[in-house]
Amino acid sequence: MNILAILSITAGVVSLLSLLALHFASPEFKPGWRMVSEYAMGKYKWILTLFFFMWGMSSLFLAIGLVQIITGFWVYFAIILLAISGIGAICGGLFDVNHKLHGLAFAIEFRLCLSQR
Repeated sequence: MNILAILSITAGVVSLLSLLALHFASPEFKPGWRMVSEYAMGKYKWILTLFFFMWGMSSLFLAIGLVQIITGFWVYFAIILLAISGIGAICGGLFDVNHKLHGLAFAIEFRLCLSQR
């Protein structure tokens, strides 16, 4: 298996595990009623930052790995959207809910996730 595929899967698993850990570490934040980024207001901001970084890195590793094996304009366009989405996730980790650029990071991630459906 390609090293980028292994890195992408590993980063994705770490991302999911850190999100799961947040739900147990901060039960006062109800995930059904709040955005994930609001966990930054609790004691475990570093876990949220890890979640966003690993999510973004997983997307970027996947995009880089797929570029090597794909052909066609629309597929390249989708890979560019995937990479921008990964950058948006990393920005979500850099700019928490109290930062002035948090809205921009959210907009990049949310709009690209909707366009990929």
